[in-house]
Amino acid sequence: MTVWVVLLRGVNVGGHKKLPMVEFRKMLTGLGLSDVATYIQSGNAVFRSEKSAQELETVIGTAIEAQFSFISDVFVMPAAKLKTALVKNPFTAASAEPKSLHVFFLRETDQQLQDPEMKAFLKPDQDFRLIEDLLFLYAPDGLSTCKLAEKLPRFINGSMTARNLRSVQKILELAEDLT
Repeated sequence: MTVWVVLLRGVNVGGHKKLPMVEFRKMLTGLGLSDVATYIQSGNAVFRSEKSAQELETVIGTAIEAQFSFISDVFVMPAAKLKTALVKNPFTAASAEPKSLHVFFLRETDQQLQDPEMKAFLKPDQDFRLIEDLLFLYAPDGLSTCKLAEKLPRFINGSMTARNLRSVQKILELAEDLT
């Protein structure tokens, strides 16, 4: 069985799209997924399943809407994708403070980003890099101070979800415990 990671977009943020992790784990287990574990309150889980990523995204998204009455973008990926994100991290110095670096997992892989236009929204100590379907955004004062983070939907085709580097590391550790 494949070890999968699910990342939900925009749950438990500012009191919106409330999703208690205990209930989320129960829901995932009820869908026939095994060895389900969650990490913090932002819609991160790992599990085993023989289904494909596309099947899992559909089933999980439908179950969330039915049980919790909201729709969230659901990103399902093999656990190895998180390891890839860590290996491809172009901001290795930022790894010393992993809350400063955010990894955006993009649904579309053929992004044509207007680099100069995007850089106009960065402070001098902020930076970003696009590597395949991963956008790395370094914001040492936090994502809330980065105007580019707010403007990304203007530049990115399709949906995305982000996690700071620390969360990526912790979710990967949970997934590796299943291997």
